[in-house]
Amino acid sequence: MFQLLTTLLIESNDKLSQEIEDHLKLLRTEMMHYFPDLVSCTYAVNPFCIDPAFLPVGTGEQEEIIDIQADDTAKAKQK
Repeated sequence: MFQLLTTLLIESNDKLSQEIEDHLKLLRTEMMHYFPDLVSCTYAVNPFCIDPAFLPVGTGEQEEIIDIQADDTAKAKQK
């Protein structure tokens, strides 16, 4: 996979580059739909580095983050 990425970086392919750019823009739009204020949503990036008590979310969301933080499998995947 990375060999193809290296090739892509060396041999520019405008059509593929445009498709990647369009896809990333779509992902950004979708993320903004779910997390309109990403500055206060640091838990969306790394739920293990915050204290749920200080989040500007409801009790239900805080409990979900606590559950994620207690999940050893999720912790292993985050590393």
